[in-house]
Amino acid sequence: MFKRSLITYLITFLCLVTVFGINLGLALLRDFLVDRAEESGQNSGIYILVLLIGVASSLVVAINNWVLSLVIRRVSIYEGHDTYTYLNLSIALKETFSMFINTGVIPILVNLGRNNWFGYGDLSIDILFIMFAINFVSPTLSILDVVHFWRKFRIWFEKKKGKESLMTQREANELSEGTEMDLSRLYAGTMLVFFMTAFYTPLIPLLPVISFFGLVYKYWVEKIILLRRNKLPEQFAEQMALNFSNLVPLC
Repeated sequence: MFKRSLITYLITFLCLVTVFGINLGLALLRDFLVDRAEESGQNSGIYILVLLIGVASSLVVAINNWVLSLVIRRVSIYEGHDTYTYLNLSIALKETFSMFINTGVIPILVNLGRNNWFGYGDLSIDILFIMFAINFVSPTLSILDVVHFWRKFRIWFEKKKGKESLMTQREANELSEGTEMDLSRLYAGTMLVFFMTAFYTPLIPLLPVISFFGLVYKYWVEKIILLRRNKLPEQFAEQMALNFSNLVPLC
């Protein structure tokens, strides 16, 4: 089990190093463009490009969060946990801390040594983009779940066939029961909002307000999806809720 866990940490580390390298390259490119803008005196076009680089940097972070979640779940299955609860608790904790390093720590490491964190495309702007993404874009993407709409299309298509459909009753039941709810990802996503808000509020005092409305939005989106789309989730022991409730005071 230890060797399998080590593989999970190694893959996670490689993902984080890759994102650090990409963001560092984007930061150097941004500095170069800002210097050129100051030398030439033609700022408008270059500063728009700098802001686009900031958006690209935020997208890289968001994509890596998705990759981390996928990789950690796939690899952790082979770690040999005793129960389904401990498996998902392990996944959720790994996702929480790895996504916080990816989302919160790497941007500040990239910006160490910079004289200004509040200019065009600098750290404060990057964090605002990231916070809007994890609070509002991620839940919205859950609504636009491709798998859900693909299932709906297949159900409609098979009904249209009528008696010519070759689908068995078992296949029809599996198709109609809904998608599986990934509780470990939901726990990790919520804790990421708490950690990011606590970590960056001294830099951007508006973050608690953004996160409050983001968590309310996230709550209603996940509630509707659970009641209207997902199949009945697996039963968990109390360890999941207790461990994450104990993490909240750290914020």
